[in-house]
Amino acid sequence: MKRFILIAALSSLPGTAWGRNVNIHWSPIKGAHQYELHINGENSPIQKNLPGDTTVWNGEVPAGAYTYRVRGIDRLKQPGKWSEPQALLVAPNSPQLLSPLADTPIEAKPTTKVNLKWKESSGATHYYVEVKYGRRTLFKKSTTETQIETVALAPGRYSWTCRASVELSGKAPKDFDASKGQSAFAKEIYFNITPPGARRGLASEIQDWIPATRSFQIDLDLTAGSYDYVITGGGAAFDGHTSTITSGIRAALGYRPSPNLLIQMGVQDDFYKVNSVGFGRKLIHLGGEYQLSVGSFLLSPFLFLQARDYFALKNDSGDETSPPSLSSLTTLGPQIGLNGAWKVSTHTWLETRIAYFKPIKLATAPADTLLNGGSGLDAALGVRYFLGPDWAFHGELGYFSSPANFVLSGESAERVTTYTSIQGFVGLSYQLGSVK
Repeated sequence: MKRFILIAALSSLPGTAWGRNVNIHWSPIKGAHQYELHINGENSPIQKNLPGDTTVWNGEVPAGAYTYRVRGIDRLKQPGKWSEPQALLVAPNSPQLLSPLADTPIEAKPTTKVNLKWKESSGATHYYVEVKYGRRTLFKKSTTETQIETVALAPGRYSWTCRASVELSGKAPKDFDASKGQSAFAKEIYFNITPPGARRGLASEIQDWIPATRSFQIDLDLTAGSYDYVITGGGAAFDGHTSTITSGIRAALGYRPSPNLLIQMGVQDDFYKVNSVGFGRKLIHLGGEYQLSVGSFLLSPFLFLQARDYFALKNDSGDETSPPSLSSLTTLGPQIGLNGAWKVSTHTWLETRIAYFKPIKLATAPADTLLNGGSGLDAALGVRYFLGPDWAFHGELGYFSSPANFVLSGESAERVTTYTSIQGFVGLSYQLGSVK
């Protein structure tokens, strides 16, 4: 009588394989003298006769979707029943990205769509494409072609990648993990969409700096420094030179309605002591800057409406030998200046700033208060290191000088505070936004 040997289930889960090197396992059956393995797919069928002391087959299989089955054969050459067919996906190789290539500059248009192309992967039935701005995925599509057009992208620095996939033509078995038929993503390639008029040779440099339209920028810094004051006209007890060490915090929130324009509001609060009296000196600004590329530099002229605290000395007793009181005096006025940036490496920028402040009103004093001078000159040199597409560390060393000379209405003595300061700033910048 013929002996039919029923092969047990090949595995508890349907089979998958990565690449072209495939391993197929099955459970041993008592009495099997040899096994017959059959792999069926779009390519030519593979049929193998294997000895009865093995329960595994390893071999090269082209990328594609297959089913396989195994049966046992006894010593009398009588075959048993075939096992239930099992699905098998052999993942293709990662596709080769063709266009755009690394750091390709693309000039922005009203609706800039980028055509992505890659080389066909043998055996692949589908391709999955992703475009990212920083860590945010802006475009994700599946296609059977070897090219695809993105949605409209604003000026910025983007990355794109693609992976190939093999998918079953029919309904997948229960618990079948179809994602195992996908290749690994190809290595990401970065490309740049430059603002209109930007020099193409500077595309990669410019786009490390200019983020996307409709984005927010958050800056947070710790400050420390020294202030030197020369105080006159407040009575003998306060006249002279004084120095103090300061510490504080600086924060700014910016919004970018277009790639080159940044609208920003910021506040700086420093704590210091003068003649053993503690004060908090605030600086608040609201305005905007416009970024331009000039040669190998980025230049950003800016205009802010600024409120600054100065000292006010008041001799309440009228006695020149009595110590006058010391308080803050807030001024309002425009600040104009220029920010500059120069890329020195892939992640590092050198930055510089020079600005001029002219007070036009005392916010905490009568309108007929006179201001003789009171203008301020600021200059700074710093460095910015990009930790990633969204995060940057920056440090800055600044010099501030202001020969302030105030005469309060109805007072006989001038309140003069001429100060210079050297301050350091360290902090982080974060870009948060979207691309339309």
